Amino acid sequence: MVDDVALNVLAHLADGCGVRQTGRLVGVTKDTAARYAAHVWSLKEWVTRPGVQR
Repeated sequence: MVDDVALNVLAHLADGCGVRQTGRLVGVTKDTAARYAAHVWSLKEWVTRPGVQR
């Protein structure tokens, strides 16, 4: 996926759009938007875990 599209997906999700709406606005499937949301969520969980070096 092109970096611009990925950034647009993440920007729409951060603005509070749902995965279906994000998919329609950016031109990707809702599954792609959901996969990006899940990936970012798992990274957030890893970074905020106690004991992770920053």
